Amino acid sequence: MEYFIAVVLFAISSSVTPGPNNIMVMTSGVNFGVRKSVPLLVGICIGFVIMLALVGVGFALLALSVLPVAAEFPSEWLGYLAA
Repeated sequence: MEYFIAVVLFAISSSVTPGPNNIMVMTSGVNFGVRKSVPLLVGICIGFVIMLALVGVGFALLALSVLPVAAEFPSEWLGYLAA
């Protein structure tokens, strides 16, 4: 559950801060109008969701590949996590 909260906070902070995507949408809206900029905004939103999903899958695969090894050496694993 704590990972979910971290991902939600990352998504909110990334969508609010003036990064390159927000500046690109703002510039497109000024130059071409809001209606013509909506597909760009939708594409950015869909791409962000796909990126978060792929990162989540990657971390899940990493955890699944590391946990069996960690089960064999629990004290070393806990020491690694504490450091």
